[in-house]
Amino acid sequence: MTAVIAVASGVIFWGVGLISEPLSALFQFVPGMSALTWGLFYFAGPLAAVIVRKPGAALFAELIAGIVEAFLGSHWGGLGTILPGLIQGLAPNSSSWPSPTRRGIWR
Repeated sequence: MTAVIAVASGVIFWGVGLISEPLSALFQFVPGMSALTWGLFYFAGPLAAVIVRKPGAALFAELIAGIVEAFLGSHWGGLGTILPGLIQGLAPNSSSWPSPTRRGIWR
């Protein structure tokens, strides 16, 4: 299930990458308006984390989505899509990292 989410997200990322530059140029006259398209690049990790509910699902989904986007031909290049995918996948997974409350030290 995570792989399906990742591949579909990679294709969507590729499509958004094609239209994000013209849209950001169109939105450039209003400060901050071009950031509306940036949010579309962050949905794969949280979506996989919510649906799959396993540690590492968000990281896997974002990383595979970045790889798929790179193979489809992103204008940011291979490392320019895979590395941000890895970093974006770490944030949703940070909630599943061990903490003192999880081990029962703080009750």
